[in-house]
Amino acid sequence: MRVLNSVLIFLFVSINGFAQSTDDVFEQEFEKKFNNARLVFHSTYFEKASMLFDTLINQQKEHALTYAYAAMTDFMLYRDPSQNIEKAKALSRKTNVDHSFTMALCSFANGDLSDCELKMKEFLSRYPDNKYGMHILGFTQTDLDRPEDGLETLTNLINKNPSYYPAYNHIGYTYLSLKQEESALKAFKQFLKSDSLNPSALDSVAEGYAAIGEYDIAIANLAKAVLLEPDFAYGWKHLGDIFRQSGEPELAIRAYEKVRKSAKLYGVDFVKSVDKELTALKQ
Repeated sequence: MRVLNSVLIFLFVSINGFAQSTDDVFEQEFEKKFNNARLVFHSTYFEKASMLFDTLINQQKEHALTYAYAAMTDFMLYRDPSQNIEKAKALSRKTNVDHSFTMALCSFANGDLSDCELKMKEFLSRYPDNKYGMHILGFTQTDLDRPEDGLETLTNLINKNPSYYPAYNHIGYTYLSLKQEESALKAFKQFLKSDSLNPSALDSVAEGYAAIGEYDIAIANLAKAVLLEPDFAYGWKHLGDIFRQSGEPELAIRAYEKVRKSAKLYGVDFVKSVDKELTALKQ
């Protein structure tokens, strides 16, 4: 009897230990995939981020921050973020490490940038070196028409994390807000140098060249972007914009028509905005 009890105890401990080990492995794999999806989002590759976050939600339905990032991705792709916002808010607890971060993303996705800034500052008061939080804060400040504050935050981010290349993209857009086109292009090139297969990085470089009137180089970069990602509707849209600005209405029409076919992951408002451009060009 003692031998039987010993065997049962051994089996119970072994099975329990195996289950814990399996759970640990799952959590580690999930965190690895989540951090990859998070980096893709911060690199503004929203099409790929959307698919990655959807996959993660199917794997782990209780992770509030994943829903918050999914809501942000919805917002960036002109989709309704309300469902993912509600889910993130319902799952997040004030005791969670990422609670203020989660709430900040929900506020941004809901269009309340001032509240996003407030909540992200609250998060950073406890975790001042968090690169993702600093990144969100920096481009939120720029979007709030305070590019000087945004540039200061993003520059500080790069100083603390020299290898964090996604910040260069928003540094570039902040310089564009400040009418410093050459500095913007330099930052965009630094972004592309570190992420050369990202269609969004090519799109940013194209915007930099377009800002200084180098339309041919801008078009070449956008052509490469949509070749890498045929469903990169932002790229097709910007290609149409540049053709229109440079006096090539027929080429603009072709590019805008490509938007309709490629915008599989985008919301209807995005396509409607392009339809207006098409209607105007065809009149």
